[in-house]
Amino acid sequence: MRAGAKVLNAAHMPALELYELPQLISSDAGGPTGRRAVRVKRAVHRLVSRLMNPFVRHQREVDVHLLDAVKRLDTRLQEIARTLQDSRWGSRAGCAPIWRTRARSWAE
Repeated sequence: MRAGAKVLNAAHMPALELYELPQLISSDAGGPTGRRAVRVKRAVHRLVSRLMNPFVRHQREVDVHLLDAVKRLDTRLQEIARTLQDSRWGSRAGCAPIWRTRARSWAE
């Protein structure tokens, strides 16, 4: 066997851990504490909430769709990795004839 780049064995890669994303999306940022600071913070929060409500609603929908797309992509990549591992297409010997054929067709 020649020395060179090793083939990535993606079948044994762990799945993405997506359990943190919804928690990060829904969490609030901390702020100052104290009686006066709390009153000011509430007033500012009400004003900003009123102004930002349409944007926030839209962004939450985008976040949900984005999280769903990432989950589907992760699932699909895991399926592809398992298929490649099972059919041994991931090995250098299995891919070499295919890549040579494609390289010839691209060169023409």
